[in-house]
Amino acid sequence: MTEDLDALNEYLQSQAEKMLPPWNELPDIELYMDQLTGLVNRYLGNNTKDRMLTPAMVNNYVKMKVMPAPVKKKYGRVHLVYLLLICILKQIMPLSSVEAVLRSGLEQAEPERFYENVRRLYAASFQEAAGIAETMIGQGEMLHKMTLALALKAHAEQALAQGLLEL
Repeated sequence: MTEDLDALNEYLQSQAEKMLPPWNELPDIELYMDQLTGLVNRYLGNNTKDRMLTPAMVNNYVKMKVMPAPVKKKYGRVHLVYLLLICILKQIMPLSSVEAVLRSGLEQAEPERFYENVRRLYAASFQEAAGIAETMIGQGEMLHKMTLALALKAHAEQALAQGLLEL
């Protein structure tokens, strides 16, 4: 039981420390498609085939105008930011909503400022979720109850976010 608890605590600690790379650590050179998708997958920890970003997905996002088109088949730092956010947000909202959030955010702030704000929110969200689970462990809650509590919280937050977009 102690080993299971140690593994759980180690997992929660790794999640609490999860963050996106700072703007100044994103490549400031133009990338080809394979470099771009590889980098996004590495940054997000996408190591399972069903979660990986593929070139076909990138092409679809460009065709659907969820993100800007490449320049001479090369992608810059802003494209990388779009793809990181698309991959994160599409898990919880339709692409049309993702596009609206990105468009609105980038209209109100320069890409670097917008991205750094997203980075802070991303890290804080993981810290909060891990903190909830750690509190529940301290109260002696079972893993299935923690999983259910976090899933229901995620559902409520997704519903609220979608509702805000419809206002």
